[in-house]
Amino acid sequence: MKTIEQKAIEYAKKCDLLNQMLEKQADIRQGYLAGAKAALENVEKKQYKKGEYCKSINCPAYEDLMAGAKSLCVISCSAYRFHKYLDDHDYEIVKKETEDK
Repeated sequence: MKTIEQKAIEYAKKCDLLNQMLEKQADIRQGYLAGAKAALENVEKKQYKKGEYCKSINCPAYEDLMAGAKSLCVISCSAYRFHKYLDDHDYEIVKKETEDK
C-alpha cells in the first residue's frame, strides 16, 4: 500500500505533467493566432479602375462617364455607396502619382 507521501508525489507529478500540456496547448494556440493575423494582414487588395462601380450597378450614365462626362454622376451618386462598394470588393484606393516638373 502507498504512503501519503508517495500519493502526494504521484499527484504532484500528474499536476506538473498537466501544466506542461496546458502550456504547450497555449503555445500552439498562440501560433495559430499569429498565423491567422499574418494571413489577414497580407490579403492583397485589387486596384479600382475607372468606371468599374458604374458598370457593376448598371448605371445608365456609364457610357457618358467613359466618354468623360461626370456631371450626372456627381449629382446622382453618393460617395458612401461608392466607398462601400470598394470596401465590399476588397479594393484599395490608389492615388495617381504626379510628376514634379
